[in-house]
Amino acid sequence: MSQGGRRSRVVRTSFIAAATVLIASFIACGGDATPPPATPQVTADAGTAGFTAPAQPGADAGSTASAATPGPDKPKVDDTKAPKFDDLPKDKKVEVMMTKVVPTIGKDLKDHDAKRYEKFGCATCHGPSKKQDPHDVLPKLTMSNGGHDKLMKAKPAIMKLMAEKVLPDMAAALGEKPYDPATKTGFGCNGCHKVD
Repeated sequence: MSQGGRRSRVVRTSFIAAATVLIASFIACGGDATPPPATPQVTADAGTAGFTAPAQPGADAGSTASAATPGPDKPKVDDTKAPKFDDLPKDKKVEVMMTKVVPTIGKDLKDHDAKRYEKFGCATCHGPSKKQDPHDVLPKLTMSNGGHDKLMKAKPAIMKLMAEKVLPDMAAALGEKPYDPATKTGFGCNGCHKVD
């Protein structure tokens, strides 16, 4: 074989190896080939009592909570005997997010408003970089001093969805019990939102 042919084969082999490493690194970091979804829309406008997040167009416009039931792969708290989510190493946290949170919460939100949550994914809660804390991305909730009642009156459909589907499903996906007001324990709104 000529020296030029050998050099060409070495370059081609090096290129394939580099591409393989790049793709494997991308997948391991939770990347995907689709562009990030648009910034999530807030469920209330700036004038709604209880929210301090800025308004975004189309929020909760005429949508109603869906009665559709989640699929058979929906996580159950009884099925999750794993360590607490916060105690998991990063790769396991990413795995839980990709295999439990995104499919389950995505279904809940798409059942509620398929158009608005069509591109539900990591960026919906973790921002465009997919690395932000959801507390810094999702709207701040004011629950104290009558704030909860104001939110229930202003946004009944989204509050019902969050209380009856999203919160318990998120808790189950993370292996937690949902918040119990009687004991003040469990996974609640403050698991993802800043709450006061």
